[in-house]
This record gives sequence, C-alpha cells and structure tokens, in this order.
Amino acid sequence: MNRVSGLLIYEVNCAAVNNDPDTGSPRQFPDGRGWVSSVSIHRKLRDILDNPDSEVYSALQKEVGFDPNKCHIFESLHRGLSNDPIESMHMAIDLMKSDKNRFLDTFWDFRTIGGTCLQENSEKDDNGKKVKGKTGSSGRLAMSGPYSILDGVSIAPVDVIEATLTKKAPLQEDLLMKGTGTMAPSAKKFVTHAVYCHRFGINPHYMQRNRVTEMDIALLKAMFKLIFTTSTSCTRPAGSINMLHCWWGEHNSPLGSFKDSLFYSALMPIRKDNPMMPSTSLNDYIIPDEKDIPANVNAVDLA
Repeated sequence: MNRVSGLLIYEVNCAAVNNDPDTGSPRQFPDGRGWVSSVSIHRKLRDILDNPDSEVYSALQKEVGFDPNKCHIFESLHRGLSNDPIESMHMAIDLMKSDKNRFLDTFWDFRTIGGTCLQENSEKDDNGKKVKGKTGSSGRLAMSGPYSILDGVSIAPVDVIEATLTKKAPLQEDLLMKGTGTMAPSAKKFVTHAVYCHRFGINPHYMQRNRVTEMDIALLKAMFKLIFTTSTSCTRPAGSINMLHCWWGEHNSPLGSFKDSLFYSALMPIRKDNPMMPSTSLNDYIIPDEKDIPANVNAVDLA
C-alpha cells in the first residue's frame, strides 16, 4: 500500500467536543484555541466495532465486507472473547503469549492503531508479595499501528459556556414529597462555535509487521464518516458536530510523492478576520474544497 496523508475537518456548534477529565471543561490551549485529543477519535472508531449487535455495525459489515471475527476491539471490556471481563482479559493475554499472529488477526484496533498489552506481574518476593514495577518479556506486546492521527486544534480560540441543568423528577425523596425539581450545577460545559482540524496518515512501513490488510484500511475509511453520527449524547446532540471534510491524500508510492506541508496548507481552513477571536458561524472561515487540492496530489473527500 502507498503512503497516505489525511486531514479531518469538522464544525462544532454548542457541544462538549472533548472534555478534560481534570476540569470537566472542553480542552483548551493557553492561547484559547480548542484541543481534541487523538484518543477521543480512536475511542469513537473503537465504539463502532465494539457494538456488533447494532444496525450500524450490520450495515457497515455489508458495505465493507469485513470479517467480524477479525475485528474485535482489544481496548474494550469484553474484547469479543467472553461476557466475563476478567476471563476475557486472561484469554487475551494467553492468546498474545501463545500466538502473536492470531492475536493481531483478532483485534482490529491493536494491529491498525497500535497498543500495549501488559501481563499482570506474577513474580513474588520472599514474603509472598508481588514485586512491583516488573513485567516479564513474555507478558508484554507493544507496537505502533500504521494509522495515526494528531490531536485536533481549532483554527481560532473558542468560547466555553457553562450551563446548569434541571431535573423535573429528582431522585431525592424529600424533593419528591415537596413536588420540586433539583439542579445540576455545571452539568454542561460546551464550545459555542469552532472549526477543528486533525492531521492523520497511514504509514505502510508497519502494514506487514502488524498483519494489517487492505480490508482493515477500507474499514477505517468507511468509519471516518460515522464517528460523529454514532457518538451523539446529551453534550454532543445530533447536528452539534458536523464533518466538513475528511481529505484522504494517497501518495504514488510507499515512500511518499508529495510534501505533507503543502497538502495541509492548501486544504486547511482560514479565519477571515480577527484570527484570535472566537467564530460564530462558518461564514467566518474560508473552507478549501476540491479545487484547492494541489495538482500533484490524488485526494478524495471521505465525508
């Protein structure tokens, strides 16, 4: 497979696009620009394949034709191996130790995105206690995947609004007896408006080592356009995050055939005026389209 350079661009309207667990607020850089972690995108991809009973999964399987037995998710509770999460953990570790190739063939996210599998240390000291900080080489597998994506950054600084939510039917008995509701202070913190961009790519150098197939990459391409429509919630309701473009630029060789910097600069949105002020709508931006793709680049819009 040839090398791939990509650019994911989406608009956010009144949504908690990616909250920081330490603060409960959407992530921001010191200069006020919004920040979305790559882990957030990875989680959305994994969640699509981690729900094989859904109609979305069935439709995706028919569209792409992937083998469900080779598309389990390692970073999940049951890992597609057992309904008991403890048992599934031990089954995954045993599989990793006994048959690395079968382990990679089983877990789509481990071979495509990468990951680390650590066996719980069984070494004990003279008192029978487990020795901390040690993991045997036979109980560890760590590798990078051919697919990688950078953290997303908003084109302009963002405004974060904090809202209090109310409950008509609270769960406190005294409030129910009084017939009053309850409040949830700081229950919702969201970005009013922004345009975010992630750079991503496919490195064919890891394809064969990780046993990644063309079908795995086809599945990734098909899931990109679903990551926001399948991950809605009360803080990310339908329509609050809209994918504008997902540029997939394929090089002419595994070594690369064009400069990534030119590709990204040609397709990156631009804030028209007041670049250090938060935006209010897409009218505040220049959004490149097909006519702006560099002449020597074979790029398609997956969105």
